[in-house]
Amino acid sequence: MIACLIASARQFCARLLALLVFVVLLGVGCGEDSPTEAVAGIVGAYTLLTVNDETLPAVVGEDPPGVEKQEITGGWLSLRADRTWTMNIDFRTTYINGSVDTHQMGREGTFTRSDDAITFSTATESYSSSVSGTTLSFNDPLGQFGFRR
Repeated sequence: MIACLIASARQFCARLLALLVFVVLLGVGCGEDSPTEAVAGIVGAYTLLTVNDETLPAVVGEDPPGVEKQEITGGWLSLRADRTWTMNIDFRTTYINGSVDTHQMGREGTFTRSDDAITFSTATESYSSSVSGTTLSFNDPLGQFGFRR
């Protein structure tokens, strides 16, 4: 009788352990993607190709018209697995007297992703964007930036 109780207890413990392992594996298999997995497909270096669907260099302003012209001539965007980003945009200003100045604008911050939508944030601003394959569209006050990885 005692031997029978011991055998039943062992079977019960074995079944309980098997059930516990199943539940743990089920939880792992059905869990959400980790933050790193959620951004793994978009991490990398992107090159700026267009502004408002115009190839570079693209005019983004004239102040006043015909006197001073601002153009975006290039740029890049880097997305990292720790959900941080850095962007650099190259500008050229041409004055009516023919002189030219160049300068850069840099931004950095963090980003979040939900499916194809990405929100880029700095300490003071946020920018809505989207990604499709190797193409990333960044909505900036200067226009829509088209990047490709």
